[in-house]
Amino acid sequence: MINLFSDKSQCCGCTACLSTCPKGAISMRIDDYGFNYPVIDTEHCVECKKCVAVCDFKKNSDNKNSAKLSVYACHNKNEQIHKESSSGGVFFELGKKILQNNGVIYGAVYDQNFNVKPIKAEKISDLEKMKGSKYVQSNITGVFKQVKTDLEQGRKVLFSGTGCQCAGLKSYLNKNYDNLYIIDIVCHGVPSQKLFNDYKKQLEKKYKSKLISFNFRTKKIKGEIQDIEAEFENGKLYNNYPDLDNFKSFFSRSLTLRPSCYNCKYANTERVGDITIGDFWGLEKSMPEFKSRYGTSLIIISTQKGQKLFEEISDSLETKESTLQNALQPSLISPVKKTEIADEFMNDYIKNGFDYVCNKYNSGVFIKNLKRKIKNIIK
Repeated sequence: MINLFSDKSQCCGCTACLSTCPKGAISMRIDDYGFNYPVIDTEHCVECKKCVAVCDFKKNSDNKNSAKLSVYACHNKNEQIHKESSSGGVFFELGKKILQNNGVIYGAVYDQNFNVKPIKAEKISDLEKMKGSKYVQSNITGVFKQVKTDLEQGRKVLFSGTGCQCAGLKSYLNKNYDNLYIIDIVCHGVPSQKLFNDYKKQLEKKYKSKLISFNFRTKKIKGEIQDIEAEFENGKLYNNYPDLDNFKSFFSRSLTLRPSCYNCKYANTERVGDITIGDFWGLEKSMPEFKSRYGTSLIIISTQKGQKLFEEISDSLETKESTLQNALQPSLISPVKKTEIADEFMNDYIKNGFDYVCNKYNSGVFIKNLKRKIKNIIK
């Protein structure tokens, strides 16, 4: 076995190489930090180089849409759907429209063990599971081939993922499909499933019970404060501000991201998807009258196909047209900057465990953040 990538910053784990290999000589292996990387079985490899040719990330992307047809701020008119979604609840309506046309949706969910993975949704109940942000890289091994099969059978397919996953799919398919709709998300970067599993174990130990539900962004206080909520089998609840939570604090400070995230080819305004979805940050400055108490979605449309699909759901949304300039945010300008202590943090994590890095890297930060919270509450 040999590693396909000697430089991990050049591999986003999209699995296009694995999906393309005609001999099945490539598999994904998890490294010490919990990230998947392709390895080649040299006994079966015929050196056709298809795995190299299909890598969109390494060749700096041939799959971007430079045109921007329109930019919108919007949210769902249905308050319940709006509250249950991370921002404006637009993805749910897009998915519902695809299902109504006998289509299928591929999007990330938690499984019964809180592993993040994409599923193939063919009914509303599966679409419901896709609501909410999941700050973990999903394992999409095998999904590209399923998508291709559905497309070849003539079904409408909506695929949702990070920019690198969407670009990987387009590179693997290597042709345009009129029945494929790609939604890429505005992405800060991805921690590993291993890190989230250790965080989950820490919570279960603290509450002496098994985790049964988890939400990174609840909207319990009129949506103004999107806190973290975990529910346990014994009925106990964990609620916390994101900047006072161990996992989310590490994520926000860019300590736990995949190496390729600091070298991302998709953190810019040239988007891979037909439609880009994110939070519309800074809305209070550009159009304060439209700001919603439950969050507002940013929608960037890059293709005619995406525009048509968006127009088909417009009756279910409150929408206001904006500009790309007003919608700019860090992840639409450049990759996240690697924190100076990121390598030290990850090495400490591997050597000493999750509890150790929580004590070393969060205790002082939490005190500062708590003081700031108290001052804001007083104000």
